[in-house]
Amino acid sequence: MLDEVLDNIKPTESEINKSKEVIERVKEYIIEGGDKLGIDVDPQVVGSVSRGTWISGDRDIDVFMLISRELNEDEFREKGLKLARYVGEKCDNFKEDFAEHPYVVAQLEDFDVDIVPCYRASDHTEVTSAVDRTPLHDKYVSKKINNRLRDNIRLLKKFIKGIRAYGSKLKVKGFSGYLTELLILHYNRLDRSGEKYGAFKKTIEEGKNWKKGDIIDLEEHGTNKDFEGPLIVLDPVDPNRNVAAALSLEKWSYFTSACQFYLRNPSKNFFYKKEIKKLDKKEIKNKLSERCSYLLGIEFQDPDLVEDTLYPQLYKSKKWIKSLLKEKGFRVLRTEAYDNKNALILIEVENNTLSDVRKHMGPPVTSNKHSKKFVKKYLSEKTFSGPYIEEDRWIVEKKRKFTNPLKLIRKKITNTEKPGIGKNLQNTNIKVLNQDKLIKKGYIKELNKFISKKAPWLNQ
Repeated sequence: MLDEVLDNIKPTESEINKSKEVIERVKEYIIEGGDKLGIDVDPQVVGSVSRGTWISGDRDIDVFMLISRELNEDEFREKGLKLARYVGEKCDNFKEDFAEHPYVVAQLEDFDVDIVPCYRASDHTEVTSAVDRTPLHDKYVSKKINNRLRDNIRLLKKFIKGIRAYGSKLKVKGFSGYLTELLILHYNRLDRSGEKYGAFKKTIEEGKNWKKGDIIDLEEHGTNKDFEGPLIVLDPVDPNRNVAAALSLEKWSYFTSACQFYLRNPSKNFFYKKEIKKLDKKEIKNKLSERCSYLLGIEFQDPDLVEDTLYPQLYKSKKWIKSLLKEKGFRVLRTEAYDNKNALILIEVENNTLSDVRKHMGPPVTSNKHSKKFVKKYLSEKTFSGPYIEEDRWIVEKKRKFTNPLKLIRKKITNTEKPGIGKNLQNTNIKVLNQDKLIKKGYIKELNKFISKKAPWLNQ
């Protein structure tokens, strides 16, 4: 079965040759640009294409431009971006993006090429940003792997992609390619089977028994740093860094659970994302009606933000809205965030209306000072009932200010200050939509995902 999966995911000779052609052209453009702009630069391909661990169909190439450390930070940024733009203009198309430094994403043939300036670094002590460290990762992994391990890495990457846990960007918070490669290197050492896919199988076998806070230290460096997170993988080239820092508890849980299910019933279906059945508007309306809950959405129109800026702000906003609703007495069943042209947060609450009366708990009767203050306050205010004593506490039944979640959120979001909404999202046109308007505005794909949510490996 694994032979069949591997045959499907190994790049073809044609793909490999095409990638080499694109790489050589980009390298030529970098050297040419460096000469014209007077920049001392070495082009270096890094990542899965460089290491031979990429999967057929992937069209991402990372070319780093290693620049002399003689340039100060400002000069580096200015000249690095100038050179990246020069290369981008030679390609079919390009756009600028930003991580710790600005860089360019170019399209050449049918490949997306990240053209990234970085400083040359001989080891981690010379690293000033994450991008400086990447060529060191490339050097480390390339020295450690052979063709057998490359195939094991491909299988693990495809498995993690199949369960929708691949990618360290802030939208996914999953397993990076480098982390996946290190897992294979680590568990290959523990494998005694002698099988060609032994490293992959050992990773799955060990993964099913992972405990939160497990530490993997390939080079036995040790560290004095206290890392947080469900998995700690010390970077072999920089022991003060956790390679799994971006991995969320949820995606860690995806992996360990999927390992358990795979070992019970190994199937090639684990390696392939199963498409969700597409429902039409009528089916979506019926499915939502069956839930007898209340669904609303917050639409941020055309935020024009890169993914790694957008999603932290969406997640922050989602958390604030959930907290606000709970604070006002609404039971939140689920919240989800999506992006297309617009960004969207969906919130499902148990009921669309709360009673007008709200039970407000006061101090214990034994707290003389606070009891006196509480009773005095509510004797002079309009209430439904109280103050009265229930067991050992003062209680008052007050009128609820907001009984509808839509009205509550609209009120808070129309305020000039929106402290719980992500900084850049505050400046967009924000609309709060009920269920019918979500359907009418065409959020069918998002509603379909919301309704059909299930752990991906259970769809196999």
